Amino acid sequence: MITRKESEPGDDLFGRKIARQRREGTLDHAGLVSLAFLLLTAGHETTANMISLGVVGLLSHPEQLALIKADPGRTPMAVEEPLRYFSITDTVSSRLATDDAEIAGVSIKADEGVIVSGLSANWEPAVFENPAEPNEPSTHEEAS
Repeated sequence: MITRKESEPGDDLFGRKIARQRREGTLDHAGLVSLAFLLLTAGHETTANMISLGVVGLLSHPEQLALIKADPGRTPMAVEEPLRYFSITDTVSSRLATDDAEIAGVSIKADEGVIVSGLSANWEPAVFENPAEPNEPSTHEEAS
């Protein structure tokens, strides 16, 4: 795709990026291929997988599907809840503490590393009453 875009750049993301890189004298074929791969995997694959898992979740929990059918205002939370429930990407964040702190009874000293798992947070019983079960999709007003 990138090779084709380099020979026939259109008025799209890659066409404009190629045109700009040519103007600046910085055309980077490998970098453009890497960007295309990133957009494919981070954008398309995760979205396609999440849609599939969302359908599986609703078919596995028909009571949740019935709630959404009865009140389409619940749709925004019906989109958010599968992201928590399935957590198809677990972005583990690492941070360095700038000050002494305590998290969940654990002392962390300044300059110590902390690793945070989104997957674990999404299943935290202190936040979600029954994290192994899908939460009822609230309406947008209820969630606010």
